Amino acid sequence: MRRKDKEITDKKTIEEILAGSEICRIAISDKEAPYIVPFNYGYRDNCLYFHSAPAGKKIDLLRLNNRVCFEIEYSHKIIRQELSCGWTSKYRSVIGYGTVDIIEDAGRIKDGLDIIMSHYGSEVNLYDEKNLSRMVLLQLRIDSISGKQSGDWELPRIAIVSSSVRTGRNSHRVALFFRHFLKERKLAIAEILDLQSYNFPLFEERLPYQESPSEAVLDFAGRIKSADGVIIVTPEYNGGYPASLKNAIDLLTEEWRRKPVAISTVSDGAFGGTQVITSLQFSLWKMKAWTVPAMFPVLNAHESFDAEGIPADKHSTEKRAAGFVQELLWSIEATGKVPR
Repeated sequence: MRRKDKEITDKKTIEEILAGSEICRIAISDKEAPYIVPFNYGYRDNCLYFHSAPAGKKIDLLRLNNRVCFEIEYSHKIIRQELSCGWTSKYRSVIGYGTVDIIEDAGRIKDGLDIIMSHYGSEVNLYDEKNLSRMVLLQLRIDSISGKQSGDWELPRIAIVSSSVRTGRNSHRVALFFRHFLKERKLAIAEILDLQSYNFPLFEERLPYQESPSEAVLDFAGRIKSADGVIIVTPEYNGGYPASLKNAIDLLTEEWRRKPVAISTVSDGAFGGTQVITSLQFSLWKMKAWTVPAMFPVLNAHESFDAEGIPADKHSTEKRAAGFVQELLWSIEATGKVPR
């Protein structure tokens, strides 16, 4: 690659592009010129999967030469400038080479379709046998791949507020999970603001009107203000959220203004703390925060996560977390365009 400054060398980032994009374009050899076809796809274990009719131009060409080139782009956006020559794009993309196998076995076709459907969020799939008999599965085994990016891809800063100060709390496990999840996937720079550690006194006055605010109050306010977004992890106590969280919300004013906030509710019961959503969202709305339209309820928290925040069902928990976090990241990007 000529522009080494734009090259993506981190394998995890390339995996995220493959796992998080929606369209793959394949270039197939057609003698004097390439023949390019866009596909929906699935990705697993260094292979891309597509479905196709069993006959047609692309199938004919692949039977003659199954060596292909493919391209996938992720999060493309035009960056506008005052001068036309200053316009540019923010994007991430991959280009790779591989070989395509045409699979006609019904069992393997179903397995491949499951991978494709899972890529778009469906886990329980039903297929019509007649339709299956009229298709083939294309498996592209990746031989080489390279990634490229342009634009500012600096990671956002996300503050995770662990709301419970109770002895033996379980909701803190969820805060630990999110910190690890964001860090491992390189989605954000994440830190936990633990209200148990801050141990704020009972609310007396908002920060701007305190004559001598404590160092802990100033620290908390500064971290909320500098964060690009916030995840609040709160338990449900007797149908409401804890006083420690209300105390912290009421303490600040401008720090909450237009701040993207995602809410994860936690309980040891079967409802996952969802009864606190309405009252908590209303409080944040009054503070002019931007609450994210996504939920992450956790039921039976003591069984769902261990003390280190490791989920019992890693696959399904991380899948739910990915959608929840993506809504927060979208809101962070959107509010970044709005003057505060």
